[in-house]
Amino acid sequence: MKYKGLAVLASLAILGFCGISCSATNADDPGSMIIREEATRRNVTIISVDQAKSAVAQRLSSKKVRYGDIKLENEADDYPNESNFRPVYKIECITGLWTEYEFEIDAVSGEMLKVEADD
Repeated sequence: MKYKGLAVLASLAILGFCGISCSATNADDPGSMIIREEATRRNVTIISVDQAKSAVAQRLSSKKVRYGDIKLENEADDYPNESNFRPVYKIECITGLWTEYEFEIDAVSGEMLKVEADD
């Protein structure tokens, strides 16, 4: 049992070293709430955080994904064809092989917009 506790501490230290926070989601922060309110006003349905995480896991073909920050942001400036509203999930995660990923997922369609890997 003593060694198991050390392994857990070592894993947490590695996650901190890699810059991945242990928080599961920031999707309920005030900025996210404003985006959700705007979506409701525009009669747009935003996919859930779990649906976005499922898309990430499916893309990585892995069930061993540790999630870091998950943010819901309005990325209309990055996608000029949109009408000033483009909700996007930004997801940071790490796989069992210790590869860090950053994903951007359209929060309405679930479309994968961007994937970056950092070995």
